[in-house]
Amino acid sequence: MSTDVKMKYGLRTGLAIFIGATTISSLLISIAMCIADLPSGVVNAMGAASLATACFLGGYSSSRICRHHGLIQGLICGGVPAAVIFTVSVIYNGYFTDFCLVKVIACVLFGAAGGIKGVNTRLTNVKGLR
Repeated sequence: MSTDVKMKYGLRTGLAIFIGATTISSLLISIAMCIADLPSGVVNAMGAASLATACFLGGYSSSRICRHHGLIQGLICGGVPAAVIFTVSVIYNGYFTDFCLVKVIACVLFGAAGGIKGVNTRLTNVKGLR
């Protein structure tokens, strides 16, 4: 498999894992909001944390597949959601909010961290599993 094909496949997989992780964490936050009356600050913090975690997982899985250019892959996997968040915030509010800036920075930083971690993680062989 060529480098370009591996990179595209890794990015598609990383973004798919990002979408799955975001969906699952959104469902868990919704269940927590139904069970307890959470203040808006707690909900915002939970949303930002789940977004950062999903970006980390996307960058990590993308760079694990490709096994090189981890920073670039992580920045792309964090930058795509950041661009969507930025665009929706500007369209919805008419301006770029402070909390949106926190989310965008978290997306990019955690995506890059996941990409770096994914490239630098060694593959292990556990006896009995292969």
